[in-house]
Amino acid sequence: MNNFKIISDIKRIFLVTRVTNNNAINAYKSWGFKKEINPADDPYILFKDHWINLEYKIENSDILQKIAEKMIKE
Repeated sequence: MNNFKIISDIKRIFLVTRVTNNNAINAYKSWGFKKEINPADDPYILFKDHWINLEYKIENSDILQKIAEKMIKE
């Protein structure tokens, strides 16, 4: 299993973006992020219907690893 070379301990990455930000959602999905079905129930996050939670798991994709390797070479 590959790990990120920049921070080798990373196994998962979570991010949040607006549900209307289709460009970002499509980009994140193309990089291996998937919709997080059960995001943490944070009482401080307001307007939950306006946000989408995405998760990247290193064991499911190596796309970000390849991007990081390309960036390191440049």
